[in-house]
Amino acid sequence: MKAVLLALALVYGSQGTEYGGGKMTEADYGEMVRREKCIMFVKRFCPYSIRARELLHDRGVGCKIIEVDNNLDAYSFAKRNHSTFPVFFLDGDLVEGGCEKLLVLSDSNLPPFDKSPLLTQNREPVLLD
Repeated sequence: MKAVLLALALVYGSQGTEYGGGKMTEADYGEMVRREKCIMFVKRFCPYSIRARELLHDRGVGCKIIEVDNNLDAYSFAKRNHSTFPVFFLDGDLVEGGCEKLLVLSDSNLPPFDKSPLLTQNREPVLLD
């Protein structure tokens, strides 16, 4: 089982992942959540995080992924909003229920799985110092 999780993490591990080239604070992550259409905080080897990433990838949903494993500020922000991983936000709102909720949304063709555009043309970029 560990080998399967490792293989999945390697396949889905870096696609769309924010590695934080600069130092970001919890406040910066809060601003990012408000500005991004779809954002998910994950643990790299968490089976639920891997399944959620796989689901988004398979359904063609573009979503910013933040890995929290080596990022204390991202981890603290995510844990402050939800007790388990993945922590998923859509239009700035927390989608409670993690991977299980994403599966329900996918099965029901509800956002973000309803083919509605995830990127709006008028959305301003996040500028961080």
